[in-house]
Amino acid sequence: MIGMTATTGSTGRLQLNTLTRKHKLWYIELRNALNSVAVDLRVYRNQSIVHEDRYELDGVESYENPNNVARYVADVPYVRFRKPTWDTDLAQFALEYKLAHQTEWNRESFDDIETQNIGATISVGSRNHDAEIRVHEHESEADAQEIIEYVENERENHSNGTST
Repeated sequence: MIGMTATTGSTGRLQLNTLTRKHKLWYIELRNALNSVAVDLRVYRNQSIVHEDRYELDGVESYENPNNVARYVADVPYVRFRKPTWDTDLAQFALEYKLAHQTEWNRESFDDIETQNIGATISVGSRNHDAEIRVHEHESEADAQEIIEYVENERENHSNGTST
């Protein structure tokens, strides 16, 4: 019975409502494997929008990578990495995203994810230019922070000309 509450509705019938899980959303990566595309993104925290933006992603074929630069650096035009500008304390998080040519938003609520520390990748890459989401589950806050630190180090190394 954990995770469920019973309430009596106005008709007197018993209704079951599942409780939503709470998470810490540490980052969002947007990745494009096709031609140039724009992705609209909304981040919800406890049903309130805490981040909303459009991301222009170049096509992967337009990017030359002669030095094998890590994909996360700021100059890689087909990937965007967004660390949080929102409060990362435990809360109910959800993402809405759509490609610019679409009218319907896709929503991911993370209700089925048990791990508290998460990140997400939105990948564009199917034949219909649809996007899909993959959740990254981290065992601890420190594990999630390692990803963010890695990205920041790669960006700094790239801007200094020392990226591997």
